[in-house]
Amino acid sequence: DERVCHALARSGALEQLKFVKANVSDLLWSHKLTDVAAEHGYLATLQWLHETGVPLRTSASHVAAESGHVHVLTWLVAKRVYDSKIYIHAAAGGNVKILAWLVERSFPTDWLTCEAAARNGDLDLIQWLREHGAELDEGVCTGAASGGHLHVLKFARENGCSWRGSACEGAAAGGHLQVLQWIHANGGPWDARTFTAAAQRGDVGMMQYLLQQDCKWSVKTCAAAAGGGHLHALQWLRERGCPWDARTVTAAAASGHLEIIRWARNMGCRWGTASISAAVRNEHEQVATWMLQNGCTFDEATVSAAIAVNATDFMRLMRLSEGVVFISDKMIEAARNTCRPSTIPFLEEWKRRWSHLLPPPDAALAPEEETASLHQLQMN
Repeated sequence: DERVCHALARSGALEQLKFVKANVSDLLWSHKLTDVAAEHGYLATLQWLHETGVPLRTSASHVAAESGHVHVLTWLVAKRVYDSKIYIHAAAGGNVKILAWLVERSFPTDWLTCEAAARNGDLDLIQWLREHGAELDEGVCTGAASGGHLHVLKFARENGCSWRGSACEGAAAGGHLQVLQWIHANGGPWDARTFTAAAQRGDVGMMQYLLQQDCKWSVKTCAAAAGGGHLHALQWLRERGCPWDARTVTAAAASGHLEIIRWARNMGCRWGTASISAAVRNEHEQVATWMLQNGCTFDEATVSAAIAVNATDFMRLMRLSEGVVFISDKMIEAARNTCRPSTIPFLEEWKRRWSHLLPPPDAALAPEEETASLHQLQMN
């Protein structure tokens, strides 16, 4: 399947890729393949994929810059397949060679470049960037805090860098309690996003500290714990009165945490079409199937998500459930780019299944009539 192509691109096995291309017709050749070739420095493979029509995106330049492949980046830049984020990815990879190459060609730097270097704790690189025109600002504090690099954070503050709540949020997200305490002790601001970041990690010890220090939380805090797969943290939050809503289930679904969805539903947490769509969009088909079988409703956005990830089996389950969704020509056209060719006839049949319920083009309903009409369809 497509995973075989990815493995071949990852190893630069060009002849084997050519064989697969010539002998297997029902495969999806997406930009993920060109990204893999660029990331691992296989320029000949990348060029062949491009010549055969596999799309190139700016993400290819990002992974080439972060991995330090100047020859690949040179070709991509010549093809104008890049954006300003290549600087950031080069800094994230600590690749001074790539950064120098970019400086020589007058690519502009921005604060995100220094933030990426700070996140890695690379003080030498920060100073190099500063010498080559980069300005230090709050992003350096955020990056240093996120990476847990107190020495870089202190350097930034000593050199006039401002900070915002994102510094505390970054420290919490990285699990760096000592850094978080230092920021708070030195007047750094925080808000509910800090608590939410700790919940995302499932860090009950840090949440206990934040609760003792009167840091706020929000409904997003429970959602973050659920999305991170931390049932114990979610239970800890609920026991102390942290609010939740359908976003908690949606976050768990997006990350594929079925145990959390079951617990949340048993405790009365709501869900909706966005919840099942999140599971599908992130390719958690088993989770989406359980949700469908246990009464979670779906809509056109769910079908579009399934099309985007080539989830043909789940599309067939939705079709069998007899839920009313209208398959548009736009959806079918999208499927031609993301799904195997055999999926198209199935979608066209699904479109015909409900097309007779659509009003004629010249009989547009008023908003309240349209809502009533759709409700009637769902009830029938």
